[in-house]
Amino acid sequence: MASKLLALLYASHFGSVAVEYVFLPYAFVTRGLTVSEVGTLVAARTVALIVFQPWLAGATDRYGRPFRTLKIVFVAGDGGSAILSVVVLQACFRAPLIPVIDASAVREVGVERYGRIRVWGSLGFGICAALLGALSRSSSYDHTGEIALQVYAGLTAASAVCALVLRDAPTATTEPSPSSRPRLGLAFAVFVVWNALHWAPIASYNAVISLHTKALGAAPSVPGYAMGIAIAGETAAFLVAPWLFRRGGSARWAVAAVAFSSLRWLVCALTNRTEWLIGIQILHFFGFGLWYAAASSRLAAFAELDRRASVHAMFSAGVLAAGGALGSWGGGWLLEHCGGRLLFQVSAGLDSLSLLVAIATWRIWSEPPQASP
Repeated sequence: MASKLLALLYASHFGSVAVEYVFLPYAFVTRGLTVSEVGTLVAARTVALIVFQPWLAGATDRYGRPFRTLKIVFVAGDGGSAILSVVVLQACFRAPLIPVIDASAVREVGVERYGRIRVWGSLGFGICAALLGALSRSSSYDHTGEIALQVYAGLTAASAVCALVLRDAPTATTEPSPSSRPRLGLAFAVFVVWNALHWAPIASYNAVISLHTKALGAAPSVPGYAMGIAIAGETAAFLVAPWLFRRGGSARWAVAAVAFSSLRWLVCALTNRTEWLIGIQILHFFGFGLWYAAASSRLAAFAELDRRASVHAMFSAGVLAAGGALGSWGGGWLLEHCGGRLLFQVSAGLDSLSLLVAIATWRIWSEPPQASP
C-alpha cells in the first residue's frame, strides 16, 4: 500500500513541478517580472533548500518518521500556499521533500526497485507538461500562465492528500552508531561537485526554456512538447537503469550520461528550429534519467539504510539546490542579456567541465568508502 501511495505522490508532485517550471514563468512575466528576475526568483527558492534540507531530513532520520515529515511538507508547504509557489517560505517547508521521499522509496522497495517507483514522478511530469502544452496551442501566453496557476494548485492539493494517508511503521528513537553515520569525506565532496556542475545546465533549461522559445516566436505549447519528449526519455531510463547497472556499473553510466548531456546543449546552441529543440530533448534519457538513477545508486555507498535521508539531503543541498540556484539565476541572466545561443554554449561548457572533473577524480569517488570501525 505504501509503495502505491508513494508512486501517486511522485506522480502528483512532479506533475506540479512540470507546471511550475514550464508554464508558471508565463504568469510571472505577465505580472511584470523580467527574464532575469524570473531566474533570480527560482534561484532564491533553491537557496532556501541549502539551509533547511540537511537539517530537516536529518531530523527525519533521527526520529524515524519519514511519512510524518511528508505530511508536514505537503500540507504546510503545498496545500497552504499552492498559488504562492514562488514564496521562499514554501521552499523552506518543502526543503526535505525529495530526500525524504527518495529515502522512503528505497526503504520500502530497495535500491534495485527504486527506479520502478521513481518513474511515476517522470510520468507525472511528462504527462502534465504535454497535456498543458496541448491545451495551450490556441491560447495566449497570459491565458496559459493563468491556467498553469490553477493546475498547479490542484496537483499540490492532490500531493497533500496522498501524504496524509501514508502511515509510518512503529520504530524506536535511537542515536546513530558510529558505523551508521553518513560518511561525508573527500569522496562525497568530489561526487557532489561534479554532479552540481552537471545539474546547473538542466536547472537553467527548466527555468527559462519557455521564455527562450517565446523569444524565438514559438507557440506557448512548444516547451510542453519539449518537456514531454524529455520525460519520455527519462521514463525509459528509469525503467532500464537496473539492467544497465548490472552490466556496466552505475559509476560508468553516470559519467556516460554527462557526456551525452553536453551534446544535448551543443545542439540547442546551434539551432533555433523548434523541431530540433523539441527532438534533441530525448537525450534527457541520459542527462537526467540515467544520471539521477546512477547518482541515487552511488549514494548507497555513503550511509546505511536508516541514515539514507540525511545523505540524500546533503546531496540535494549541494547538487539540486546549490547547482540549481547557479543554473536558474545564470540562465535567466544569460538569456536576457546575451541570448539563448550563448546560454546553451555555457551549458555545454559546464557539462564538459563536469565530465572532466568526474574522470579526473574517478578513483576518489567511484570506490565506496568504508564505514568507520
